[in-house]
Amino acid sequence: MVCIYEATTAHRFLFLFHLGKCAEFDEEAYAFYTGQILLDARKNARLTQEELAKRIGTDKSYISRIEKGITVPSVATFYRIVNALGLNVELKPTL
Repeated sequence: MVCIYEATTAHRFLFLFHLGKCAEFDEEAYAFYTGQILLDARKNARLTQEELAKRIGTDKSYISRIEKGITVPSVATFYRIVNALGLNVELKPTL
């Protein structure tokens, strides 16, 4: 999958990394990456943000914030989104 990152977001990640704030860097990077995955999945499902929001009982702005990496959904909300998109989550032990 190819993700297009906003320059400001990429610069912020690099800034945090160079400051030695690896935990904060990791958290923001995961939020952004998760948002990109959900954005791509929503588009592949041919749903608008509003349609997805209705399916999970929230509003369009919340979906937008998740996709931009601004908001991290709770585990329950994440699973509702995944189910609404017709996807599944597989947990595997790391080797």
